[in-house]
Amino acid sequence: MGDVRWDARDFRLNELAWQFWPRTRQLSRRIEILTRLSEVAARNGFHVYLTDRPGVAAFLLGRLTDASVDAVELRSTNRGAPAPAETGHIMQNAGFRLVEMNATGSYFEQSLRLVRIAERNQTRTRLGAGRKRRVIESSDRAHAVYAAVSVDDLQKFLTEQFLEGVCYVKDRLSGRRIAGFLRRQGIVCGAAFLKALALDSYARRFANRGEKVSLDRFLSFSLLDDSELNALVRRPHFNLITDNGRVRTIGEIVEFMKHDENMATILRNARDPVSVKLSPYPRHLDRSFWENGNAFFFNCVLSGFRCDVRSYEQIDSMLDERGGVLYSRQYYSRLPAMSDVVIAQLLREKPIEVTNGAVSSGRHRVCAMIGHLIAGRQYLPFWALTA
Repeated sequence: MGDVRWDARDFRLNELAWQFWPRTRQLSRRIEILTRLSEVAARNGFHVYLTDRPGVAAFLLGRLTDASVDAVELRSTNRGAPAPAETGHIMQNAGFRLVEMNATGSYFEQSLRLVRIAERNQTRTRLGAGRKRRVIESSDRAHAVYAAVSVDDLQKFLTEQFLEGVCYVKDRLSGRRIAGFLRRQGIVCGAAFLKALALDSYARRFANRGEKVSLDRFLSFSLLDDSELNALVRRPHFNLITDNGRVRTIGEIVEFMKHDENMATILRNARDPVSVKLSPYPRHLDRSFWENGNAFFFNCVLSGFRCDVRSYEQIDSMLDERGGVLYSRQYYSRLPAMSDVVIAQLLREKPIEVTNGAVSSGRHRVCAMIGHLIAGRQYLPFWALTA
């Protein structure tokens, strides 16, 4: 497997992707990867130790807790730590690729799971998970616990951690976050289920499908919310239709794009997507998807509402069944336009989400409506869940 060099955005997107997945999938993936690494290391005469936060939790609590990176050490009773070249050989045989090296250690990736081989120069004690407890202290480093975790220990964490997560979201979080968490576990989040969790207020809002949005209010919304994903992956697509951020509200964008010279500038600068290989990330976190051109929002403005547009979260290729590139101008031109009746039904059944006056979900529909208004057609009301 070839090595690559990750930057700060890659690490943050990996962390967000990890948080996006259901806990059962997170833990089964960690168990699978740590088990494989332990088996390969053992064949080479080394033990695998969980360190830092994962090690502390495994040792003191007897279970795995959330961590987007597992910090580990490879140690041998007689030989100590392996040489860097030997570490690389072990990790490669276990299916990892090197993505970064810095002062904190070497980062290896497999199936979007990160493992950091820690670089430490202090006394280590091998500890059995959940039995003999000992904390090693040093004057120049924070407390460190080194736990040797067996496969049997890992397997029992799976159910315990999932149940802990359900209790956590019920006790600590509310509203959209709870519904989002439960959806990611594959649980149907109908109003009755939310009411059973004593979330009556959110259940009522969920059942009512939000509130109707007037034209004046729609035009006052900002298209760009405070989500860090806008800076991480979406910025070029926003910049194209907002004059590099100088126009922010939907009303300002409509007025800006009504001018022929502004539209001509946008058309000159627009780059349509092409066929590229997509990553295994959820699509909203996939740099290879979002760095493919800059016209995902603009093409919705040009095309308006179209029937049978594929959800980008459900694609694993940039090509449609006819070999065309998804979300390009040509792709939309091949799809039949929606009638006003169908558009109104769509907007009623699929409310957008608005947070602090900014659209936080449903921007492609919003951009289609911007195109609708620029063309002089009648505004059809959105419905919105607001926070």
